[in-house]
Amino acid sequence: MIEQKSRKQGAGEITLFYPVGSSKIEKNSLEYQRLVNFLDYLARESKGRKILFISIGSASAFGNKKINEKLAKKRAEAPIEIIKKYLINIPYEIFKVYGIGDLYSPKNISIQDHQKYQHTRLIAVYETQDIPQLPPEPGK
Repeated sequence: MIEQKSRKQGAGEITLFYPVGSSKIEKNSLEYQRLVNFLDYLARESKGRKILFISIGSASAFGNKKINEKLAKKRAEAPIEIIKKYLINIPYEIFKVYGIGDLYSPKNISIQDHQKYQHTRLIAVYETQDIPQLPPEPGK
């Protein structure tokens, strides 16, 4: 429901990818620039509305499950400092941060396919009265 609300409002979402074992968005990387461009777009289109962010970190199924959960949580938190830096005069809130570990990452696939699951989905919606209730973090 939150994705539908985001698309309907035109706020949108972005998926940021990480190298194996990393939870950092390096300053001069393509992912950093993509995030800054997304934030610039949201700032222009917000028209005074508060932006709510839902950040969902993921890990591939390689490795230890507990480590993947921690890595996914760190990936979900990674965009927050960049958001704070670039949305200076724009009202926003980090509404929810989820680390889902390797919950949706399939097992027994190639490393190239696993790289698709090493990401953060950052979903933005403009605050309204009808924001849907979000589920608790998986495993909580």
